[in-house]
Amino acid sequence: MSKFLKWFVLILFLVYALLPFVMIMFTSLKTEKELYRNIIGPPTRLHFENFSQVWIGEQFWKYFRNTLVIAVPNIVFIVLIATLAGYSLSKLHFTGKNIFFYMFLIGIMLPIPSVMIPIYFNFAKLNLLDTYWGVILAQLGVDLPFGIFLMRTFFTDIPGELLDSARIDGSSELRILYQIIFPLAKPGILALCLIEFMWSWQSYLIPLFINTKEAVKPLTVAIQLFEGRYSTTYTMIATASVIVVLPIIVVFLLTQKSFIRGLIMGALK
Repeated sequence: MSKFLKWFVLILFLVYALLPFVMIMFTSLKTEKELYRNIIGPPTRLHFENFSQVWIGEQFWKYFRNTLVIAVPNIVFIVLIATLAGYSLSKLHFTGKNIFFYMFLIGIMLPIPSVMIPIYFNFAKLNLLDTYWGVILAQLGVDLPFGIFLMRTFFTDIPGELLDSARIDGSSELRILYQIIFPLAKPGILALCLIEFMWSWQSYLIPLFINTKEAVKPLTVAIQLFEGRYSTTYTMIATASVIVVLPIIVVFLLTQKSFIRGLIMGALK
């Protein structure tokens, strides 16, 4: 009985989690008339032309490209800086190390809306509005504290004797990082890559504030194109939403083992 109850609860949560995505998929494959006739049910005929209309007709591929241009540098910078900072805060000794770490922890606790207005005015003075680098730097500042916290957690349990023996053998800090730290922290680095990819890909508030020109808008902001002043094309919004979500699902399915192993190792440490 207890086993049946456990599976029942798990299936219930699974249905609850998948239901929104299934509804969006159904909506993306309907026409507007069919949507208003049958909002909940599956489509009577699959209208895959909705995807070609969004991708080519509305030139959604341009916003897809913009999202890639923003997400890839974010991942590279976050992983590089967080790895170096996490290693420094866990294995090196310098004055004020704990103060720096607590400052990063405060950065994790700050809600994004509370810092968007200062970021906007500062970026306006630096001429970074309506640019790729504006979104990249803003996203970097928001996501970096968590990345440093995660990587420091992985480095904390690496034996210091292992690094000391490498130094005695004449290894430099860069060689220690490349040959010892990076291989041991590979699960954490992969987990951080996936987390940062999901955050950068689905980021909405930061590019909404910083980028107002059509040429530099990412996917999440471009969905507003289907919301008019007097009418809204819900099937196109659903189709665009599927296009936004699919890369995250595909990347997660390909890297889920490394992602789960990295998070479990970080939690245990």
